[in-house]
Order: sequence, then C-alpha cells, then structure tokens
Amino acid sequence: MASSHPIEHRSPTALGLIGIALLVSYPFEGHAVLNMTLQEQGNDVVLTASGRLNLNALTIDPELKAVTGINPSGFPIGPVAVAGPPAGIGGPFRDAYHGAIRGPESFGSGAFSFPLSGSRGPVGIGTSTGFGTAVFVPIEYQSGETLTGSSRFTHSTLTSLGVQPGTYTWTWGSGADQDSIVLQVSPPTSQ
Repeated sequence: MASSHPIEHRSPTALGLIGIALLVSYPFEGHAVLNMTLQEQGNDVVLTASGRLNLNALTIDPELKAVTGINPSGFPIGPVAVAGPPAGIGGPFRDAYHGAIRGPESFGSGAFSFPLSGSRGPVGIGTSTGFGTAVFVPIEYQSGETLTGSSRFTHSTLTSLGVQPGTYTWTWGSGADQDSIVLQVSPPTSQ
C-alpha cells in the first residue's frame, strides 16, 4: 500500500544530508570574532590570526590591494595588521571588504614592516588611501568559515617594530551581527 506521505520513504541519512545542504547554503549570520596576537617568540615577532568573520555588513572591493605585514603607526594611510605569507609580485590572493569599520588609528609608532615567512591567510585589518579601513580575507571566503594565518618578522622585537603592547579592537555591524577583529599585542615576558 502506497503512503500518502512521501517523506516517510526517505532514509534518515537522506534527511540529514538535506539538513546539512540547507545549513551550508544559508548565509552565515551572527557575531563572529577574528583574534590576532602579535608577540615575541625567541629572536622573532610572530603575528597570528584565527577565528571566523561575518562580512554581511561590509562591501567587497576586488580592486583594493593589500600586502601582509604590520604598520602600527598608520602613517601615511592607517594601521595594518595582515597575517599570512610574504607578498610576491602582485601580492597573495585575497578579497577586501570595506564599510563602517570602527577602531583605533594606530597601535604604535613604527613604520610598515614586511614578514620574511608566513602561512595561510592573508587575513586581517588594514587601511588604504581612498577606501578607509578594510578587512582582508582569502579569496572567495564565505562568512562563518574558519580563518587562520601567521607571519614571522625575523630578528625583530616589539620595540624595533615600534609596536605598543595592548588590546586593539575594530568592529562593524550592530547588535547580534556586530563583528570584530581583536589584536592583542603581548609585552615580552622576562626569562
């Protein structure tokens, strides 16, 4: 006897796959945070990033260029903290998002410094002439996906890079959809 409820003939596995497909195709909403740390490790300074972001409140700008590195003073354009491998000719693949991003105008007095090595990314926060502050993520990043990246500044200290220890936060969006990038610059520990 045929059932008038076609869903009864679906297996639990098929129903689970349908549910996963709906979750994957539904745009990510909600609060997300990218945590970044800048700290001395041995004779080097390492910038790391991990977390996830919701970019729904921002606008993509595929023309905006970025390189990995740090620019604590923000001179001449604004602060930059972008983790990932060193930029080659044309820079690493990335997308840039801009909009109403609020945050500090500097996190020290140093000039732009480029890493000599790194991995994953590029991911972080930066400022560009004419566009203001932007969030940089790997190309084709989808809101809610996990982000990681790191950069190593060899034979450096926080002092030589002109970085001021502290916690620096950039935010965008509002309410439950407010997102942030938090940069923790850790002072050197005495040994």
